Amino acid sequence: MPESQALQIFAARVRKACLKAFLNCGILAEGVLHIFPRTWAEGTAAKAYSTFTVDQGDYTPDIEPTPAVVNEYDAGKMKQGAPGRYLLETERKSGPIHVAVRGKCLAISAGHARSPFFYPFVAHHGAQHILVCHFGLEGEILTVPRYIYDQVIARSVPGNNPNAAKAERLRSFLIPRKYVDPGAREDNSLYKINILAAVVMEEDAFIVCDFARIMQIHVISNSRFWTEEDMSPGSETWKNRLWTRYAGGPDWILEKDDALAVLDGWRQKVLRKGTETPIIDVLLQADGPGGGIGQHLANDLLFGAAIHPDTPADVLCEDDELYDSFREYVETVRVGVGVKYTEI
Repeated sequence: MPESQALQIFAARVRKACLKAFLNCGILAEGVLHIFPRTWAEGTAAKAYSTFTVDQGDYTPDIEPTPAVVNEYDAGKMKQGAPGRYLLETERKSGPIHVAVRGKCLAISAGHARSPFFYPFVAHHGAQHILVCHFGLEGEILTVPRYIYDQVIARSVPGNNPNAAKAERLRSFLIPRKYVDPGAREDNSLYKINILAAVVMEEDAFIVCDFARIMQIHVISNSRFWTEEDMSPGSETWKNRLWTRYAGGPDWILEKDDALAVLDGWRQKVLRKGTETPIIDVLLQADGPGGGIGQHLANDLLFGAAIHPDTPADVLCEDDELYDSFREYVETVRVGVGVKYTEI
């Protein structure tokens, strides 16, 4: 699963493309949100599953009133009246792009723009929609030139599901052969990609893709304009809307004080009640002191702190010297990661 450090790189890709757009034209980079229900996973009779959820808030479609032609396959997957259908039925207007990362989730704004002022007047800009991505095991955000994106989404084909009827519903986009490296595929095979959603700029597009269709996306809409401040730690949106769909604790990079408070609170709880749960399992819990940081980062953290992953949590918490050493190391690593990846 992509973890915090990988998502910081995803965010850096977005910021790099936005900076290029700003340097080229002198105005804040703007993008339009596209969603593709035809590529989304389906649940089974035994297990429900949903790729997409939406928080419409007080947004009304008359903010963006121009009707859109809905693709037949998208219409088949997202029926009339379904939550989020308004994202298909009207033409999206471009709006300023902001990006934020918290733990294992990434959010990017796009949508409606109030007015085409220049970058210094950012307070006059806003975006009506925020796309929040939870990447599952293999999800990714890629930056591709707009002309390639337009060619790719021009044609969808049945996916690779062995059930022909399901493959027809779980569609993929076909990558033109001229964009496939020689030798990457057999001559007669098709190169497909599952694009779940995208934020599209004039010259580039950010595509949210997952070959396994496991990742999930959540759209947050609003009647007013989202700003960079809304997507910053401590804002009401950050605390109450932006990250509530997917479980996770305070971000160890951006919310240092809150994360340390959770860590200390967890220790007090362990001292009161006791637990022999291995510390590695505790760190992986979404509502635990690690905020579900991920298997790779958790193991790296414990290795650096010279603590065996199977160490019982109560052993760590009952030893003042060991806990203080662990806490100090966690704080140092957190600061280092923040500097390292935001300077890419």
